[in-house]
Amino acid sequence: MARYPQNTFVDLIERDVIRIDGERHLLRYVLTLDNMESESEKTATVVHLHPMGAEQQYSDAMTNQMVRFLSKEDFQSISFVTLFPYHVPTATQLRELIVDPRLEEVMEKNRRFIHERLMNSDVFVLAWGDRPYYIPNRQFDEAFQYVMHLIQMWQKEKNVYVFRYSHAPSFTKNGQPDTPQKKVIEGILPIHT
Repeated sequence: MARYPQNTFVDLIERDVIRIDGERHLLRYVLTLDNMESESEKTATVVHLHPMGAEQQYSDAMTNQMVRFLSKEDFQSISFVTLFPYHVPTATQLRELIVDPRLEEVMEKNRRFIHERLMNSDVFVLAWGDRPYYIPNRQFDEAFQYVMHLIQMWQKEKNVYVFRYSHAPSFTKNGQPDTPQKKVIEGILPIHT
């Protein structure tokens, strides 16, 4: 665990707890930080695969990297949403929740948060990477196609970006917007150039 970058603080966390077969699981739909150094009102949202370690008091290295970059670019509000809102410690648990048909309501609620952030962000950055082996093709495809459909339906293409990395492509070999894990963020690029 790491502390959030200086002069940023958690403004909002939309989260929930569900019980499945007697087991408690955490959900995180949205994490929003306030960059106190910014005098702008610019907003940015990053869409990644699933919640990482960032919470109210502590962050993680990849979240901090994105926060530092977006703060330097003078974004006042920085939000994170995910394709899958399950905040669990293992890939096996994540897979089980993703394929559980009883959790359709959870995914619908997650999609509403993605939609809301798309409509209210100046910059919407896609950064989820390739489908990991533990997420089934169908669920992965449905999740990222939902995001792409929203972007097209609301004609928000001009607000959608990917990170530009030093010495690494912005997209994976499979054409997905890559994550900043083990990369240096140098900028953002429009998704359609």
